[in-house]
Order: sequence, then C-alpha cells, then structure tokens
Amino acid sequence: MQKKARNIPLTRNEQHKIQALIRSWKTKFTWDLLVEKIQSKLGISTTRQTLPTYGTIDKEYHKKKAELRGITPEITKKITMSDVDLAEKVDELNELIEIKDETIEKQLAYIKTILANANEIPNYDISNLVKPRND
Repeated sequence: MQKKARNIPLTRNEQHKIQALIRSWKTKFTWDLLVEKIQSKLGISTTRQTLPTYGTIDKEYHKKKAELRGITPEITKKITMSDVDLAEKVDELNELIEIKDETIEKQLAYIKTILANANEIPNYDISNLVKPRND
C-alpha cells in the first residue's frame, strides 16, 4: 500500500496510525525522522511539509516534542504568566538575601576586629563599647 507524497491525502485511519506512532516515540524526534519512520513502519510515503497540514498530527508532534523536553501538558496548563513573574521575583529576592548576608558577614568580621582591638587596650572596660547610648 504505497502512497504518493503529493496527490493522495492521508485517510483518517492513516492519521490515527501516525498519531499512535508519535505517541510511542522515545528518542530524538524531528519531522524528518518521523517521515522516515512512517515510510518504514507504515509504508506511507509523505513529506515533512505535508504532515503539519494535518492538525491532529501537528498537535501530536508538538505535544511529543514538549514531552521529550520535559514540558508536560499538565505543567503548561498550570503555569501562568503571573507564576513566571513570581518565580522571577523569588529569584531577585534570593539574590538580595545573598547580598545582605554577605554584608552582614563583613559587618560581623569588622565588629569582631573592633572588639579584639579594644580588648588589647590596657585597663579598658570592653563593656563600654556595647552599653546603650542616649543619642
């Protein structure tokens, strides 16, 4: 049952078989590889330009590409633009926290240095450095 690539449209049954072939795909996936697999498995001669003209095949192709990249339809339905904005905001806030933590570490090191230096001053009560002020 050899079909010509240009003149004979795919039947609904052939489209279903191609969709099933796409769904069962597990490795690298391209239009060209799909055309080769359709020829070898189903004996249907077609082109990569023809396949996307069938809406169901095109949809199945893009769904499988996303799945193989790790993007499942469930994820894309659940993620909204506000989720993306919130994720970016979380990243920015995490960077801000990291910067502030670095500043705090430097300030603590400076305070330790001051206390160590004050401790070396003879007859100086170090508690004077930490007593409350009325400024």
